[in-house]
Amino acid sequence: MEAIAEIDGATDVKAVVVTGEGQTFCAGDDLKVMQQSLAGDGVAAAKLGAAFNSMLLALSRIPVPTIAVVDGYACGGGLEIMLSCDMAVAADEALIGDAHMRQNLAGHLSMWDLPHHINRQKAFELAVTGRFLTGKEAESYGLVLQSAPRNERDGYVESLLAQLRDKSLSALKLSKRLFQQASAIPSLEEALAFVDAEKRRDKEAWRDMESGMKSFVDKTR
Repeated sequence: MEAIAEIDGATDVKAVVVTGEGQTFCAGDDLKVMQQSLAGDGVAAAKLGAAFNSMLLALSRIPVPTIAVVDGYACGGGLEIMLSCDMAVAADEALIGDAHMRQNLAGHLSMWDLPHHINRQKAFELAVTGRFLTGKEAESYGLVLQSAPRNERDGYVESLLAQLRDKSLSALKLSKRLFQQASAIPSLEEALAFVDAEKRRDKEAWRDMESGMKSFVDKTR
């Protein structure tokens, strides 16, 4: 949460890469600690859940594009952290899945997010079986943007970042905000009106759009 707060206040950050420490992205909660400290304690469980919810929401609300780079396991809460990022790039050898049901636990954010990412039946199957997907399988499901051999994956991430570095910060922030909010509007007419209004309201992004168009026209003269 401290790192996210620092990013929110930065004026020179155009993208955020989220990685695990070591060989695994995130294998979820420490179930031994949870079993010992939370068993029978609804108050402690509620506090832990509230803290995790706050982190997932803060991660999803980072105003610039976020990229999860996945090694090893991304399961349980780790899958939910990955899903809270805008894009994910995985090693072919990664193992990605809900995994909660392996311990007879119901999923958390995954119950809402998986059906938004992939086919409803496939999402349900992953939620109730706890089955892991390899990085390549996760790509075919649409859970990750790209899967590649580990020695090639970082090069792909760098290529993706290079395509963001030359973009206007205000345009990136506006695009992410529009993408997240407009997709939740049920009516096309309302969505178009919302997008137009947000573009007019964001004066900084509007200036950068004008600058970008002028630069294009000048180059083609």
